Formats: sequence, structure tokens, C-alpha cells
Amino acid sequence: MDRMRRILVLLRDELRIADSPLLEKAAALSASLGGAKVVIAVAVDPAEHSASATSSCFGMPKTSVFREKFYLESVADLVRRARAEGCRAVVDILGPSALTKRLITEVGVTDVVL
Repeated sequence: MDRMRRILVLLRDELRIADSPLLEKAAALSASLGGAKVVIAVAVDPAEHSASATSSCFGMPKTSVFREKFYLESVADLVRRARAEGCRAVVDILGPSALTKRLITEVGVTDVVL
């Protein structure tokens, strides 16, 4: 593995790039580290975003078809914009801690922005 520093930004539902405090923090850290690579990871929670996800009240779906479509389009847009900015983007249904561990191992993440 090369010695390039890699900064992980872990997102769940905060998918806006334009005004994200986490992404601003990662960009500032990257600049201070001489251009470290930023890895944006989206941890999709299956308990919130799956066909079988229901609320505890009345067994209704957690998200409507339209809300779920919006969420998936937002994730796709985030990935497209991140890649256009030269960032690596990863989307997975692993929990946040498991996804972080995986990226530390596979990508060589050295810093995490919280």
C-alpha cells in the first residue's frame, strides 16, 4: 500500500455535497495534509431502506416509494459528484463501524472525519 493519506467521510442520510460540514472539514484536512485523498462512504441502513422495513406503529413502511426513490437518486448523485471531484465513493449496507473497518483495511484510510 502506498503512503498517501486517505481521509474517510462516513455518511448515512446527510447526502448533500454543496453545504456539508463534514465534507468541508475533510477538504480542509486534505489541504492541510498536502492533498490527501478523500473517500466518501455511504452506509445505507437496511432497517430504514429496504422493502421489508416497517415502522413500529401499525406495520407501515418506513419510507414511501417516492421517498425511497428520492433517497436512491440522492445517493447516485452524491457518488457522481464525488467522483467528478476526484474522490472515491463507496456505498454499502454494512453498518458504519464495519464499513469503516473494511475501508481502513482495503483502501488504507488513515484519518476519519466525524
